[in-house]
Amino acid sequence: MCESCVKIRENEHFVAAQAQRANPQTGQLPTEAAKTLSPELSKAGQSRTNPVKLFIIAIGSIVVYAGLYVYSHPNFLEGDSEARAGRLAAAALVDCLWIFQEIGELLEENRMPDPALRCDESDTPNIITRDGDTIRISHPNPEFHGYSEIFVTNHSHDPTLVE
Repeated sequence: MCESCVKIRENEHFVAAQAQRANPQTGQLPTEAAKTLSPELSKAGQSRTNPVKLFIIAIGSIVVYAGLYVYSHPNFLEGDSEARAGRLAAAALVDCLWIFQEIGELLEENRMPDPALRCDESDTPNIITRDGDTIRISHPNPEFHGYSEIFVTNHSHDPTLVE
């Protein structure tokens, strides 16, 4: 070897030895060095992202629970009590009409309905009248729903409303 090549080779060995003393991990394979550094990096990365992840999970949970609450309590967002009372009265009338339709279907089959089969708002039994072969069952208090008569006969299972 020539003299300049020998000096270059000595400089390379000197630099490698100095680098080895300054950083002892340099002698390791790159994958080993990455493995030793990765736990520190992952811990630091987790500590920075954990609060963000927890915040996102908390907000998502709050949104889900709020949606379930509003779904299970639909009157929660309503402020107008008159409108709500109107909807409740309409629902009570519809329920009563369903009961009278059921009574009418029983009458059409020539069966007498159970006296307990009556509208929820009335504690008084339904009024049963007979005129020849016609059986008529009337609501005892139709004024509650705003009508003068609510009845059904054995000729038609559809309830009749008279204002």
